[in-house]
Amino acid sequence: MMAPFFNTRAVKIAFVLEGDGYAEIICPHLAKEQRRMKEEQWQSKQKREEERWKTEGKGRYQKVSSRLSTGTVSVVPPGHPAVVVAGREGLQAICFEVQAENNQKMFVAGKNNILNEMEAEAKELAFGVPARVVDEILQAQRDEVFLAGPEERRHERTRDDGGRSGRPLESILEFPAGF
Repeated sequence: MMAPFFNTRAVKIAFVLEGDGYAEIICPHLAKEQRRMKEEQWQSKQKREEERWKTEGKGRYQKVSSRLSTGTVSVVPPGHPAVVVAGREGLQAICFEVQAENNQKMFVAGKNNILNEMEAEAKELAFGVPARVVDEILQAQRDEVFLAGPEERRHERTRDDGGRSGRPLESILEFPAGF
């Protein structure tokens, strides 16, 4: 799988030529729309609880998942972290990035991820855990762009430690989804 990333300016369009897998995108717009709808429906007490919920930093982003198969097209707007994971039989896609002038690809996992640049205090505020925990997770990945997918990571952990390790990260975007 390719490490999760977002484009600063480009829109990524991918067409699946062969194989299957899934895509995950973190989307701030869906979460905003859901909050707006809830605000219209809730009474004053429920609105106060939602305000508390917002100030705690929860619900600012929503993960959108979709199965990919031959003929599927996916579109990822700029600023939306995304990942594509191939199925057991692999996944071949052709990708285009439009409006790509001055675009930068920012990785949010892997050795060269942008989150490593955050100050300790920012990591603690964004993720709600001590900065050293965030650093341990971020620095555990030695690969840069192409990473082992969830299936391969599960297999490696079972082989390396007899299956005694903690629950593998089912979605590589679960960790960054908290910010």
